[in-house]
Amino acid sequence: MEDDLLGVQQGDLREEQAWQSRAAGRSDESRLILEALAKGNLEASQWSTAQNYAESILDRQPADARALWLRGRALGWASAVRHV
Repeated sequence: MEDDLLGVQQGDLREEQAWQSRAAGRSDESRLILEALAKGNLEASQWSTAQNYAESILDRQPADARALWLRGRALGWASAVRHV
């Protein structure tokens, strides 16, 4: 799974729906999948989708520092792109 998630983090989102299904539960695995999906969507310049994945983590763990950082990056890039 780690190798597959590495690809997702790097923007390989071909199996995004399958990963979403696997992340539907509330396991430790689902948190890792959501983080990988958020990172992958950042790589693919899909800012709002990345933000949604980060917020899904925060719904489960409101103080998760990595999810807060990911949400901030997504919001920052979305804002920067709007002002170009």
